[in-house]
Amino acid sequence: MKRYHRQKRLTDGQRQANFCQVTAESIVKKRTKREATGEKNASRMLRDTMAVETFDPFDSFAADTSELPKLLDHPLARQAGEPVINFSSQTGFQGLRTVFRSSLADPALLNAILLTLTFAVIGNPESAKFLAYKGETLRWVNQQLQDPEIAAAPATIGAILLLVGIEARLNNPKSIQMHMNGVIHLMKQSSIRHGYLHDGIKRAVFWQDLICAVLTGSTRAIDHETFVELIWRRDPLLLPIFQVPEGFVRSADLLGSEFLSIVRDIRALQAIRDATDVDYYDSVTIMRLDNHQASIESRLYNLGKDPMRFENPALYCCIVAAHICTYMLFTEVWSASVVPSFLTRYLMEILQCISIENLRVEHWSLFAWVICTGATFVGPGSKQTEYALMLQRHLELAPPPLASDKLHVLLPSFIWSEKTYSKRWAQFLTRYRSVIFKHIDTDTSI
Repeated sequence: MKRYHRQKRLTDGQRQANFCQVTAESIVKKRTKREATGEKNASRMLRDTMAVETFDPFDSFAADTSELPKLLDHPLARQAGEPVINFSSQTGFQGLRTVFRSSLADPALLNAILLTLTFAVIGNPESAKFLAYKGETLRWVNQQLQDPEIAAAPATIGAILLLVGIEARLNNPKSIQMHMNGVIHLMKQSSIRHGYLHDGIKRAVFWQDLICAVLTGSTRAIDHETFVELIWRRDPLLLPIFQVPEGFVRSADLLGSEFLSIVRDIRALQAIRDATDVDYYDSVTIMRLDNHQASIESRLYNLGKDPMRFENPALYCCIVAAHICTYMLFTEVWSASVVPSFLTRYLMEILQCISIENLRVEHWSLFAWVICTGATFVGPGSKQTEYALMLQRHLELAPPPLASDKLHVLLPSFIWSEKTYSKRWAQFLTRYRSVIFKHIDTDTSI
Protein backbone atom coordinates (compact mmCIF):
# COMPACT_ATOMS: atom_id res chain seq x y z
CA MET A 1 0.00 0.00 0.00
CA LYS A 2 2.84 2.42 0.86
CA ARG A 3 4.48 1.60 -2.43
CA TYR A 4 1.17 2.36 -4.23
CA HIS A 5 0.79 5.80 -2.57
CA ARG A 6 4.43 6.66 -3.20
CA GLN A 7 4.02 5.75 -6.89
CA LYS A 8 0.76 7.76 -7.08
CA ARG A 9 2.43 10.86 -5.63
CA LEU A 10 5.26 10.50 -8.13
CA THR A 11 2.80 10.16 -11.03
CA ASP A 12 0.73 13.16 -9.88
CA GLY A 13 3.90 15.22 -9.63
CA GLN A 14 4.84 14.32 -13.20
CA ARG A 15 1.35 15.30 -14.38
CA GLN A 16 1.54 18.66 -12.63
CA ALA A 17 4.91 19.30 -14.26
CA ASN A 18 3.19 19.04 -17.64
CA PHE A 19 0.54 21.65 -16.77
CA CYS A 20 0.59 25.15 -15.35
CA GLN A 21 -2.01 27.11 -13.47
CA VAL A 22 -3.53 29.83 -15.63
CA THR A 23 -5.21 32.88 -14.11
CA ALA A 24 -6.57 36.10 -15.57
CA GLU A 25 -3.66 37.95 -13.95
CA SER A 26 -1.08 35.65 -15.54
CA ILE A 27 -2.69 36.04 -18.97
CA VAL A 28 -2.64 39.85 -18.73
CA LYS A 29 0.97 39.79 -17.47
CA LYS A 30 2.03 37.54 -20.32
CA ARG A 31 0.23 39.69 -22.91
CA THR A 32 1.83 42.87 -21.54
CA LYS A 33 5.27 41.26 -21.71
CA ARG A 34 4.61 40.12 -25.28
CA GLU A 35 3.45 43.60 -26.36
CA ALA A 36 6.50 45.21 -24.75
CA THR A 37 8.76 42.77 -26.55
CA GLY A 38 6.92 43.48 -29.81
CA GLU A 39 7.47 47.21 -29.45
CA LYS A 40 11.13 46.69 -28.61
CA ASN A 41 11.69 44.64 -31.75
CA ALA A 42 9.34 46.68 -33.96
CA SER A 43 11.98 48.26 -36.15
CA ARG A 44 13.76 44.96 -36.75
CA MET A 45 10.51 43.16 -37.56
CA LEU A 46 9.43 46.06 -39.73
CA ARG A 47 12.38 45.40 -41.99
CA ASP A 48 11.52 41.71 -41.96
CA THR A 49 8.10 42.46 -43.47
CA MET A 50 9.88 43.67 -46.59
CA ALA A 51 11.40 40.18 -46.90
CA VAL A 52 14.94 39.23 -47.85
CA GLU A 53 14.70 41.10 -51.14
CA THR A 54 15.34 44.29 -49.15
CA PHE A 55 19.02 43.46 -49.32
CA ASP A 56 20.46 43.46 -52.80
CA PRO A 57 23.98 41.99 -52.75
CA PHE A 58 23.99 41.53 -56.53
CA ASP A 59 22.89 45.08 -57.35
CA SER A 60 19.97 43.71 -59.36
CA PHE A 61 17.20 46.10 -58.23
CA ALA A 62 15.99 49.11 -60.18
CA ALA A 63 16.96 51.44 -57.32
CA ASP A 64 19.50 51.66 -54.54
CA THR A 65 17.99 49.90 -51.51
CA SER A 66 20.85 50.66 -49.13
CA GLU A 67 18.81 53.41 -47.40
CA LEU A 68 15.67 51.32 -47.12
CA PRO A 69 16.44 49.79 -43.69
CA LYS A 70 17.15 53.25 -42.27
CA LEU A 71 13.91 54.63 -43.72
CA LEU A 72 11.94 51.74 -42.28
CA ASP A 73 13.50 52.34 -38.86
CA HIS A 74 12.18 55.90 -38.81
CA PRO A 75 9.11 56.41 -36.55
CA LEU A 76 7.09 57.87 -39.41
CA ALA A 77 7.61 54.74 -41.54
CA ARG A 78 4.90 52.87 -39.62
CA GLN A 79 2.14 54.98 -41.16
CA ALA A 80 3.81 56.16 -44.36
CA GLY A 81 2.05 53.70 -46.66
CA GLU A 82 -1.42 53.93 -45.17
CA PRO A 83 -4.07 53.19 -46.29
CA VAL A 84 -2.52 51.21 -49.16
CA ILE A 85 0.00 49.10 -47.26
CA ASN A 86 0.68 48.59 -43.59
CA PHE A 87 4.39 48.55 -42.76
CA SER A 88 3.63 47.59 -39.15
CA SER A 89 4.94 44.24 -37.97
CA GLN A 90 2.04 43.78 -35.54
CA THR A 91 -0.54 42.78 -38.14
CA GLY A 92 -0.70 40.37 -41.02
CA PHE A 93 -3.33 42.53 -42.73
CA GLN A 94 -2.59 44.61 -45.85
CA GLY A 95 1.11 43.75 -45.90
CA LEU A 96 3.55 43.89 -48.81
CA ARG A 97 2.72 40.50 -50.28
CA THR A 98 -0.98 40.42 -49.37
CA VAL A 99 -1.59 43.68 -51.24
CA PHE A 100 0.86 43.65 -54.13
CA ARG A 101 1.51 39.91 -54.56
CA SER A 102 5.02 40.93 -55.51
CA SER A 103 8.42 41.71 -54.08
CA LEU A 104 10.72 44.69 -54.27
CA ALA A 105 12.04 43.27 -57.54
CA ASP A 106 9.18 45.14 -59.26
CA PRO A 107 10.87 48.43 -60.28
CA ALA A 108 7.76 50.63 -60.19
CA LEU A 109 6.73 49.34 -56.77
CA LEU A 110 10.23 49.62 -55.32
CA ASN A 111 10.62 53.24 -56.39
CA ALA A 112 7.10 54.07 -55.20
CA ILE A 113 7.87 52.65 -51.75
CA LEU A 114 11.15 54.56 -51.57
CA LEU A 115 9.32 57.71 -52.68
CA THR A 116 6.63 57.24 -50.01
CA LEU A 117 9.09 56.58 -47.20
CA THR A 118 11.39 59.43 -48.25
CA PHE A 119 8.53 61.93 -48.31
CA ALA A 120 7.29 60.74 -44.90
CA VAL A 121 10.74 61.27 -43.38
CA ILE A 122 11.88 64.40 -45.22
CA GLY A 123 8.51 66.04 -45.89
CA ASN A 124 9.94 68.23 -48.63
CA PRO A 125 8.50 67.72 -52.14
CA GLU A 126 11.31 69.80 -53.62
CA SER A 127 14.20 67.77 -52.21
CA ALA A 128 16.53 66.10 -54.70
CA LYS A 129 15.82 62.61 -53.36
CA PHE A 130 12.07 63.06 -53.52
CA LEU A 131 12.18 64.36 -57.10
CA ALA A 132 14.53 61.57 -58.15
CA TYR A 133 12.33 58.81 -56.72
CA LYS A 134 9.19 60.42 -58.15
CA GLY A 135 10.74 60.66 -61.60
CA GLU A 136 11.84 57.02 -61.48
CA THR A 137 8.44 55.87 -60.21
CA LEU A 138 6.62 57.65 -63.04
CA ARG A 139 9.09 56.34 -65.61
CA TRP A 140 8.70 52.72 -64.51
CA VAL A 141 4.91 52.98 -64.16
CA ASN A 142 4.60 54.38 -67.67
CA GLN A 143 6.89 51.67 -68.99
CA GLN A 144 4.85 48.91 -67.35
CA LEU A 145 1.61 50.39 -68.64
CA GLN A 146 2.86 49.71 -72.16
CA ASP A 147 2.97 45.98 -71.46
CA PRO A 148 -0.56 44.44 -71.42
CA GLU A 149 0.70 41.51 -69.34
CA ILE A 150 1.72 43.62 -66.34
CA ALA A 151 -0.19 46.89 -66.84
CA ALA A 152 -3.00 45.76 -64.53
CA ALA A 153 -0.80 43.76 -62.14
CA PRO A 154 -1.30 44.48 -58.42
CA ALA A 155 2.27 45.82 -58.18
CA THR A 156 1.63 48.38 -60.94
CA ILE A 157 -1.69 49.45 -59.44
CA GLY A 158 -0.06 49.60 -56.02
CA ALA A 159 2.69 51.90 -57.28
CA ILE A 160 0.02 54.25 -58.68
CA LEU A 161 -1.88 54.17 -55.38
CA LEU A 162 1.27 55.17 -53.51
CA LEU A 163 1.66 58.08 -55.93
CA VAL A 164 -1.94 59.03 -55.13
CA GLY A 165 -1.04 59.05 -51.45
CA ILE A 166 1.72 61.58 -52.14
CA GLU A 167 -0.71 63.79 -54.08
CA ALA A 168 -3.18 63.61 -51.19
CA ARG A 169 -0.54 64.83 -48.74
CA LEU A 170 0.26 67.64 -51.17
CA ASN A 171 -3.48 68.41 -51.51
CA ASN A 172 -3.72 67.94 -55.28
CA PRO A 173 -7.28 66.67 -55.89
CA LYS A 174 -7.06 66.91 -59.68
CA SER A 175 -3.97 64.71 -59.78
CA ILE A 176 -5.68 62.27 -57.44
CA GLN A 177 -8.73 62.00 -59.69
CA MET A 178 -6.55 61.49 -62.76
CA HIS A 179 -4.59 58.67 -61.12
CA MET A 180 -7.69 57.03 -59.59
CA ASN A 181 -9.55 57.10 -62.90
CA GLY A 182 -6.51 55.43 -64.44
CA VAL A 183 -6.55 52.74 -61.73
CA ILE A 184 -10.24 51.98 -62.34
CA HIS A 185 -9.56 51.77 -66.08
CA LEU A 186 -6.76 49.27 -65.46
CA MET A 187 -9.02 47.19 -63.24
CA LYS A 188 -11.69 47.11 -65.92
CA GLN A 189 -9.14 46.09 -68.52
CA SER A 190 -7.98 43.30 -66.23
CA SER A 191 -11.56 42.08 -65.99
CA ILE A 192 -11.96 42.13 -69.77
CA ARG A 193 -8.77 40.08 -70.13
CA HIS A 194 -10.16 37.63 -67.55
CA GLY A 195 -7.47 38.63 -65.08
CA TYR A 196 -8.03 38.24 -61.34
CA LEU A 197 -7.37 41.00 -58.85
CA HIS A 198 -7.46 39.76 -55.26
CA ASP A 199 -9.24 41.48 -52.39
CA GLY A 200 -6.03 43.00 -50.92
CA ILE A 201 -5.45 45.36 -53.85
CA LYS A 202 -9.18 46.13 -54.13
CA ARG A 203 -9.27 47.04 -50.45
CA ALA A 204 -6.28 49.35 -50.98
CA VAL A 205 -8.02 51.02 -53.94
CA PHE A 206 -11.22 51.58 -51.93
CA TRP A 207 -9.55 53.11 -48.90
CA GLN A 208 -7.18 55.30 -50.88
CA ASP A 209 -10.11 56.64 -52.92
CA LEU A 210 -12.26 57.35 -49.85
CA ILE A 211 -9.57 58.88 -47.67
CA CYS A 212 -8.32 61.10 -50.49
CA ALA A 213 -11.90 62.34 -50.95
CA VAL A 214 -12.13 63.09 -47.22
CA LEU A 215 -8.78 64.89 -47.07
CA THR A 216 -8.82 66.80 -50.36
CA GLY A 217 -12.40 66.82 -51.67
CA SER A 218 -11.46 64.79 -54.75
CA THR A 219 -14.33 63.09 -56.58
CA ARG A 220 -14.72 59.47 -55.57
CA ALA A 221 -14.20 56.86 -58.28
CA ILE A 222 -15.90 53.99 -56.39
CA ASP A 223 -17.95 53.32 -53.25
CA HIS A 224 -18.54 50.56 -50.70
CA GLU A 225 -20.70 48.54 -53.10
CA THR A 226 -18.21 48.46 -56.00
CA PHE A 227 -16.19 45.41 -54.97
CA VAL A 228 -18.02 42.29 -53.89
CA GLU A 229 -15.17 41.41 -51.50
CA LEU A 230 -15.88 44.57 -49.48
CA ILE A 231 -19.67 44.40 -49.37
CA TRP A 232 -20.97 44.25 -45.82
CA ARG A 233 -24.39 43.35 -44.41
CA ARG A 234 -25.70 43.17 -40.86
CA ASP A 235 -25.26 39.79 -39.24
CA PRO A 236 -28.80 38.48 -38.53
CA LEU A 237 -27.51 36.70 -35.42
CA LEU A 238 -26.26 39.99 -33.95
CA LEU A 239 -29.27 42.23 -34.65
CA PRO A 240 -29.81 43.08 -30.94
CA ILE A 241 -26.56 45.10 -30.89
CA PHE A 242 -27.67 47.29 -33.81
CA GLN A 243 -29.36 49.88 -31.62
CA VAL A 244 -29.57 53.66 -31.77
CA PRO A 245 -27.91 55.03 -28.59
CA GLU A 246 -30.29 56.88 -26.30
CA GLY A 247 -28.59 60.24 -26.74
CA PHE A 248 -29.36 60.31 -30.47
CA VAL A 249 -32.99 59.29 -29.96
CA ARG A 250 -33.67 62.60 -28.18
CA SER A 251 -32.61 64.46 -31.36
CA ALA A 252 -34.09 62.03 -33.90
CA ASP A 253 -36.15 64.69 -35.70
CA LEU A 254 -33.04 66.81 -36.27
CA LEU A 255 -30.80 63.94 -37.41
CA GLY A 256 -33.08 61.98 -39.74
CA SER A 257 -33.55 58.27 -40.39
CA GLU A 258 -30.58 57.82 -42.76
CA PHE A 259 -28.03 59.07 -40.24
CA LEU A 260 -29.63 57.07 -37.42
CA SER A 261 -29.44 53.92 -39.55
CA ILE A 262 -25.69 54.45 -39.90
CA VAL A 263 -25.43 55.14 -36.17
CA ARG A 264 -26.94 51.68 -35.53
CA ASP A 265 -24.03 50.15 -37.44
CA ILE A 266 -21.46 52.27 -35.60
CA ARG A 267 -22.95 51.20 -32.27
CA ALA A 268 -22.68 47.56 -33.35
CA LEU A 269 -19.03 48.02 -34.38
CA GLN A 270 -18.35 49.61 -31.01
CA ALA A 271 -20.03 46.71 -29.20
CA ILE A 272 -17.91 44.19 -31.12
CA ARG A 273 -14.71 46.11 -30.42
CA ASP A 274 -15.52 46.56 -26.74
CA ALA A 275 -16.32 42.88 -26.27
CA THR A 276 -13.32 41.36 -28.03
CA ASP A 277 -9.56 41.70 -28.42
CA VAL A 278 -8.74 41.55 -32.10
CA ASP A 279 -6.00 39.11 -33.05
CA TYR A 280 -3.64 41.04 -35.31
CA TYR A 281 -3.02 37.93 -37.40
CA ASP A 282 -6.66 36.85 -37.68
CA SER A 283 -7.14 38.20 -41.20
CA VAL A 284 -10.65 36.78 -41.58
CA THR A 285 -12.00 38.67 -38.56
CA ILE A 286 -10.07 41.82 -39.42
CA MET A 287 -11.42 41.82 -42.98
CA ARG A 288 -14.97 41.46 -41.65
CA LEU A 289 -14.44 44.41 -39.30
CA ASP A 290 -12.74 46.37 -42.08
CA ASN A 291 -15.75 45.81 -44.36
CA HIS A 292 -18.04 46.94 -41.55
CA GLN A 293 -16.02 50.12 -41.07
CA ALA A 294 -15.74 50.72 -44.83
CA SER A 295 -19.51 50.61 -45.24
CA ILE A 296 -20.04 53.07 -42.39
CA GLU A 297 -17.41 55.60 -43.44
CA SER A 298 -18.43 55.49 -47.11
CA ARG A 299 -22.08 56.15 -46.27
CA LEU A 300 -21.17 58.92 -43.83
CA TYR A 301 -19.11 60.62 -46.52
CA ASN A 302 -21.94 60.33 -49.06
CA LEU A 303 -24.42 61.72 -46.55
CA GLY A 304 -22.22 64.65 -45.63
CA LYS A 305 -21.49 66.17 -49.03
CA ASP A 306 -20.95 69.92 -49.07
CA PRO A 307 -24.57 71.16 -49.50
CA MET A 308 -25.43 69.45 -46.21
CA ARG A 309 -23.34 72.03 -44.39
CA PHE A 310 -25.89 74.72 -45.27
CA GLU A 311 -29.06 72.63 -45.24
CA ASN A 312 -28.58 71.12 -41.77
CA PRO A 313 -25.40 72.28 -40.00
CA ALA A 314 -26.18 70.35 -36.81
CA LEU A 315 -26.47 67.09 -38.72
CA TYR A 316 -23.28 67.90 -40.61
CA CYS A 317 -21.40 68.32 -37.32
CA CYS A 318 -22.72 64.96 -36.14
CA ILE A 319 -21.68 63.27 -39.39
CA VAL A 320 -18.09 64.50 -39.00
CA ALA A 321 -18.00 63.52 -35.32
CA ALA A 322 -19.41 60.05 -36.13
CA HIS A 323 -16.75 59.64 -38.84
CA ILE A 324 -14.02 60.42 -36.30
CA CYS A 325 -15.46 57.97 -33.78
CA THR A 326 -15.75 55.21 -36.40
CA TYR A 327 -12.19 55.66 -37.60
CA MET A 328 -10.83 55.54 -34.05
CA LEU A 329 -12.65 52.29 -33.25
CA PHE A 330 -10.26 50.32 -35.43
CA THR A 331 -6.82 51.68 -34.72
CA GLU A 332 -4.92 48.38 -34.61
CA VAL A 333 -4.74 48.17 -38.40
CA TRP A 334 -4.35 51.82 -39.36
CA SER A 335 -2.29 53.73 -36.83
CA ALA A 336 -2.01 56.97 -38.82
CA SER A 337 -3.40 60.12 -37.25
CA VAL A 338 -3.94 61.96 -40.54
CA VAL A 339 -7.70 61.36 -40.84
CA PRO A 340 -8.82 62.07 -37.24
CA SER A 341 -6.46 65.03 -37.01
CA PHE A 342 -7.87 66.51 -40.24
CA LEU A 343 -11.51 65.87 -39.35
CA THR A 344 -11.23 67.27 -35.82
CA ARG A 345 -9.73 70.50 -37.16
CA TYR A 346 -12.41 70.64 -39.84
CA LEU A 347 -15.10 70.08 -37.19
CA MET A 348 -13.79 73.03 -35.22
CA GLU A 349 -14.11 75.25 -38.31
CA ILE A 350 -17.73 74.19 -38.77
CA LEU A 351 -18.58 74.84 -35.13
CA GLN A 352 -16.95 78.28 -35.27
CA CYS A 353 -18.22 79.43 -38.67
CA ILE A 354 -21.85 78.41 -38.53
CA SER A 355 -24.32 80.10 -36.20
CA ILE A 356 -25.77 77.24 -34.21
CA GLU A 357 -26.09 78.83 -30.77
CA ASN A 358 -29.84 78.17 -30.57
CA LEU A 359 -29.36 74.56 -31.62
CA ARG A 360 -26.59 74.12 -29.06
CA VAL A 361 -29.02 75.07 -26.30
CA GLU A 362 -31.93 73.01 -27.62
CA HIS A 363 -29.73 69.96 -28.29
CA TRP A 364 -27.18 70.57 -25.54
CA SER A 365 -26.26 66.92 -24.92
CA LEU A 366 -25.76 66.23 -28.63
CA PHE A 367 -23.32 69.10 -29.06
CA ALA A 368 -21.55 68.21 -25.82
CA TRP A 369 -20.74 64.83 -27.42
CA VAL A 370 -19.65 66.52 -30.67
CA ILE A 371 -17.30 68.92 -28.87
CA CYS A 372 -15.88 66.20 -26.61
CA THR A 373 -15.21 63.99 -29.64
CA GLY A 374 -13.24 66.72 -31.36
CA ALA A 375 -11.37 67.63 -28.18
CA THR A 376 -10.36 64.03 -27.53
CA PHE A 377 -8.89 63.24 -30.93
CA VAL A 378 -7.48 66.55 -32.19
CA GLY A 379 -4.23 66.00 -30.30
CA PRO A 380 -2.26 68.41 -28.07
CA GLY A 381 -1.81 71.96 -29.28
CA SER A 382 -3.66 75.18 -29.99
CA LYS A 383 -6.69 73.44 -31.54
CA GLN A 384 -7.20 71.32 -28.44
CA THR A 385 -7.06 74.50 -26.36
CA GLU A 386 -9.80 75.96 -28.57
CA TYR A 387 -11.89 72.86 -27.97
CA ALA A 388 -11.36 73.16 -24.21
CA LEU A 389 -12.56 76.77 -24.24
CA MET A 390 -15.52 75.82 -26.43
CA LEU A 391 -16.47 73.01 -24.05
CA GLN A 392 -16.19 75.38 -21.08
CA ARG A 393 -18.60 77.83 -22.77
CA HIS A 394 -20.91 74.98 -23.76
CA LEU A 395 -21.15 73.75 -20.17
CA GLU A 396 -22.29 77.22 -19.18
CA LEU A 397 -25.16 76.92 -21.71
CA ALA A 398 -26.53 73.81 -20.05
CA PRO A 399 -30.22 74.29 -19.12
CA PRO A 400 -31.11 73.59 -15.47
CA PRO A 401 -32.23 69.96 -15.99
CA LEU A 402 -28.86 69.18 -17.54
CA ALA A 403 -26.62 71.42 -15.50
CA SER A 404 -25.77 68.66 -13.06
CA ASP A 405 -25.15 66.01 -15.73
CA LYS A 406 -21.72 64.45 -15.58
CA LEU A 407 -19.85 64.00 -18.84
CA HIS A 408 -18.77 60.48 -17.92
CA VAL A 409 -22.48 59.54 -17.80
CA LEU A 410 -23.50 61.60 -20.81
CA LEU A 411 -20.94 60.47 -23.40
CA PRO A 412 -21.72 56.70 -23.34
CA SER A 413 -25.31 57.57 -24.33
CA PHE A 414 -23.89 58.49 -27.75
CA ILE A 415 -20.99 56.80 -29.60
CA TRP A 416 -18.29 56.41 -26.98
CA SER A 417 -16.00 53.46 -26.37
CA GLU A 418 -14.41 53.42 -22.94
CA LYS A 419 -12.01 50.74 -24.14
CA THR A 420 -10.74 52.70 -27.15
CA TYR A 421 -11.28 56.36 -26.25
CA SER A 422 -10.77 56.60 -22.48
CA LYS A 423 -6.99 57.05 -22.50
CA ARG A 424 -7.03 60.05 -24.85
CA TRP A 425 -10.08 61.53 -23.13
CA ALA A 426 -8.33 61.30 -19.77
CA GLN A 427 -5.24 63.00 -21.22
CA PHE A 428 -7.39 65.86 -22.50
CA LEU A 429 -9.07 66.30 -19.12
CA THR A 430 -5.74 66.24 -17.32
CA ARG A 431 -4.46 69.09 -19.49
CA TYR A 432 -7.55 71.31 -19.38
CA ARG A 433 -9.58 70.42 -16.28
CA SER A 434 -9.00 73.81 -14.66
CA VAL A 435 -10.05 75.62 -17.86
CA ILE A 436 -13.15 73.56 -18.62
CA PHE A 437 -14.59 73.47 -15.12
CA LYS A 438 -13.49 76.81 -13.70
CA HIS A 439 -17.11 77.79 -12.98
CA ILE A 440 -18.03 74.32 -11.72
CA ASP A 441 -17.14 72.50 -8.55
CA THR A 442 -14.03 70.66 -9.75
CA ASP A 443 -14.30 68.14 -6.94
CA THR A 444 -17.43 66.63 -8.49
CA SER A 445 -17.15 63.62 -10.73
CA ILE A 446 -17.10 64.37 -14.43
